[in-house]
Amino acid sequence: METAITTTEDLEKKISGIIGKYRQEAYEAIEVKMWTALVEAGICILENEGLFLMSRRAINGVSTTTLNNVCKILEEEGDFKTMDELHKKAYIMEFIKARSLSFEVTRLKYPNYLKPWSESDDETLERLWCEGKSVKELAELFGRNPGAIDARIEKLELVEKYS
Repeated sequence: METAITTTEDLEKKISGIIGKYRQEAYEAIEVKMWTALVEAGICILENEGLFLMSRRAINGVSTTTLNNVCKILEEEGDFKTMDELHKKAYIMEFIKARSLSFEVTRLKYPNYLKPWSESDDETLERLWCEGKSVKELAELFGRNPGAIDARIEKLELVEKYS
């Protein structure tokens, strides 16, 4: 039987546990998919005679050095059984941070990332800003990153209007 939540601290711990559990599950799912994509990319490159035909730049945000290393391991070992977890995680993190996933990851953190502002949003932003809400609070309320809030405040000339 679960213990009853009687304090704010208990509630915060409970919520933190829930979020932590799902965040870890999401990361593990992303990790599996990104590793699969990296391996498939390496196999594709090997099947098509390597990277020598490609320019020395990143491909969809993943460096050709990383892709070359993956190909080399596949060519020499045939699989990744000998790769230690630290190197595997480094490759996965590069892939996760690559442009190919950055939009999706940012949208998870800021649901309104790159969405247009409505007239109603502008009016609400102006009202809340005048009430003294911080940029951080506004970012959370609007589901946008703090830089987007700063840019909108500047575009609406709220500092000039209310200084």
